[in-house]
Amino acid sequence: PFPSAVLGSNEVTVLDMASAYSTFAADGMHADPVFVTEITRADGSVLYQRPSTLRRAIPTEVARGVTGILSQVVQRGTGTAARLGDRPVAGKTGTANEWRDAWFVGYTPDLVTAVWVGFPERLRSMVPPDTAIRVTGGSWPAQIWHRVMEPALAGTPISPFREPEPGVPTERIAASTPVPDPNTVALPDVMGQYETQARGVLE
Repeated sequence: PFPSAVLGSNEVTVLDMASAYSTFAADGMHADPVFVTEITRADGSVLYQRPSTLRRAIPTEVARGVTGILSQVVQRGTGTAARLGDRPVAGKTGTANEWRDAWFVGYTPDLVTAVWVGFPERLRSMVPPDTAIRVTGGSWPAQIWHRVMEPALAGTPISPFREPEPGVPTERIAASTPVPDPNTVALPDVMGQYETQARGVLE
């Protein structure tokens, strides 16, 4: 309900973030997070098994496109501290105003983990002398993520992310592509120009 959410104005939980990013890792399919999936007796018989809630949240090609972009964050962007050798990783760093919160949320094809760093008692800037360094999403959160994921994935075969199929439009892109109106003209881009220059171009 609040468009400013995309700018980080709402508070979210670490579980919310892991759940959201799991949708990208699962090619656009989303399952609500649960803490207990199965309960068994001592003899192995199942007392309870949670039914699947898997549903399509975003088109496959959109999820794969996001993964391609977020892979670059780890390969050569602000999240390089999260690299796991040859294992493909996608993720995003986040640093709040005045260094009061720092995040790294990342995933491989097999596992999603979200890391938040901050002072739990109140919003405080994570800068010296309160912290040893100026904490950003690419520092401690990405390093913690790496230290958690490396042993968690030990023994798991390396599998690649699926690539988007070139030239295949997504449902969302197809639905949002407007039909050009023959009575309209495209406006030239005047971003960054002085007002007098922009007026001249537009006239």
